Amino acid sequence: MNEKLLYVLLFGGIPVIFSYYVLSQQREAKQLWGGLQGWIFNAWLVSMALTVISYFYLAYMFVWGIEDAYVFEWPAAEMEAWLCSVYTVFLGSAAQYSFVAVLDVQQKQKSTFLIINLWTTAFASLLIGASAVAINGVSDLHNWLSIFTGFMIALHHIGFDAIYWLSTFDPKYMEIA
Repeated sequence: MNEKLLYVLLFGGIPVIFSYYVLSQQREAKQLWGGLQGWIFNAWLVSMALTVISYFYLAYMFVWGIEDAYVFEWPAAEMEAWLCSVYTVFLGSAAQYSFVAVLDVQQKQKSTFLIINLWTTAFASLLIGASAVAINGVSDLHNWLSIFTGFMIALHHIGFDAIYWLSTFDPKYMEIA
């Protein structure tokens, strides 16, 4: 068991959940849905749900599921520091997103910090995804699920958040229909 990683995942996830709660309480929150309308919004919801499921599955795999397996060519115990570092960056930047986005709406600007924040989260999700794809020495089912969930986490944070949402986000919206 990768006990230190479990603590990073548990305690690092709390600020992310709290930030989305705080976001839901802000009147500016509805302005963040700008480019996510129609079928794109539905695709984003499905992607987000699959990403949350993927997060929990990979948390299980990286903490308990790779005990006798390898990630890349390293045993699980040797990967713990790497995974703790990557998840710390991922969760830290994800927790900041809500506050930065609302501040950008209030200031009616798309800040460089928001761009850096989204791309930091995206890059960390890519590293998590690559680590998931590189799991070997597990059953075929866990191997397939790790590959799928690794791609899902990276695809959502890169494709939907850092590319699509960021390109359609206009902090000067007055009201979203």
